[in-house]
Amino acid sequence: MASQGRAYYDYIVVGAGTAGCIVASRLTEDPRISVLLLEAGSSDVNDFRVKNPTQILSCIGSEIDWKYKTVPQKNALKGYKNNVCDWPRGKVLGGSSSINGMAWVRGHYADYDSWAKQGCTGWG
Repeated sequence: MASQGRAYYDYIVVGAGTAGCIVASRLTEDPRISVLLLEAGSSDVNDFRVKNPTQILSCIGSEIDWKYKTVPQKNALKGYKNNVCDWPRGKVLGGSSSINGMAWVRGHYADYDSWAKQGCTGWG
């Protein structure tokens, strides 16, 4: 998405994955704040692979994946060539959440409670 021609922004958020989008959204709850959200990849809005979780394998190694590999594992990944496997990470609006086949894992409750105790209202 193109910028609106601003000379400056109050905040620049690099990476429009799950966390980056949430941070940008929370910052813009104050209408006086301007935020530039940068993403290296394309939009996921019209990508059929993102909209259809059965297409997860077509995302791996594609242009919407950073194409990372693990380092060789001495005592793991024995079924993989050179003990190395793909480590898919989303290079697309929505980040890795856009290429994960709609898998969702909630964080540990103690983390959220700890954040709330430290002053992050609404995170408990």
